[in-house]
Amino acid sequence: MNAHGWKQSLFSQYVIQSVAEGYFEWDRLSEADSLLKEVEKVAHLKRCAGLYVPCRITMARCLLARGRGEEARALLQATADTAREWGEPRWELPLAAYEARFALADGDLAGAERLLKRTGVSPADAPALYRETEYMTLARLLGARRKEKEALKLLEGLAALGARERSLITMVDAAVLCALLEWQRGRREAGLDRLHEALAAGAANGYVRSFAGEGKPMLALLRAYRAKRLQDGGDGEEALAGDGALAGNEAPGSDKARGGVSKAYVDGLVARLGAELEAAGVSAAGDGLDGERLIEPLTDKELALLQELDRGATNRESAAKLQLTEGTVKVYLSRVYAKLGVSSRTQALSRARELRLLD
Repeated sequence: MNAHGWKQSLFSQYVIQSVAEGYFEWDRLSEADSLLKEVEKVAHLKRCAGLYVPCRITMARCLLARGRGEEARALLQATADTAREWGEPRWELPLAAYEARFALADGDLAGAERLLKRTGVSPADAPALYRETEYMTLARLLGARRKEKEALKLLEGLAALGARERSLITMVDAAVLCALLEWQRGRREAGLDRLHEALAAGAANGYVRSFAGEGKPMLALLRAYRAKRLQDGGDGEEALAGDGALAGNEAPGSDKARGGVSKAYVDGLVARLGAELEAAGVSAAGDGLDGERLIEPLTDKELALLQELDRGATNRESAAKLQLTEGTVKVYLSRVYAKLGVSSRTQALSRARELRLLD
């Protein structure tokens, strides 16, 4: 390809970009980095936003996978500046959506909501595949706000579009989010069913990041899946080979495979997630599905207001106790509701107890 001068062509670079995205999904980040640097150079030289922006997004995702979230968000913001400079404002939409997704990963719901508003997507929309990034992020935000039904409706629409267009990554990502949302709202078997669907496709294609990128909630869900659906016994968490390939995948027809999902594949995902959480200083113990990643932390005043709600105080009584005006109490209440993803006092108290905020 180099001999004929084709390697610098945009067609060749689009192919290389696709290969880099594959390496990212397989968790072979070093190889992805190497290809992305090459694509970035050519795309910038030729001012090709359609190649440059997806390349930079994948670079940001590699940074996030390594726990370098601040660098990842800075990279996305710089890319948006370049898109504007080139007169390509439409590319700001997926960039804002990915930045919102990274904000959600940090527990910054308010920041994620502000960013996503720029894209103009709504739960009432019929999702379009060309705006998959925006709608997937909206589904995540709805889940964080405890609006699981709205999120699931969006995801089912995206999954149907993915099936029609044969977009495997769309179907897997939609199934992964559906699994987490079903489990979050207490539909445990439905959650495991959707996870199995995602794992079957993931195992056949060596997917890692679609699962590993979901953090502690996914770790807990994988452990539940292994205990309830893979009845092989044993709890060994096998290491991952090299720079990301899952070790020891049995063939789908082997004793340890269940519908195309091998225990070794699940063990590898569990091991990788556990290692990443440990490296980030996050405990891998506990069920991890209590929404702890999904809420923006409450301030001391907001926690004190929750305590007042718990004892049945009115707004006026809470204001007197906390030395605030009633108007300020109402403002604080709206913030508490937003952070907990609820719309009433009863829901706020229920959610606070789930999260052990009243202990």
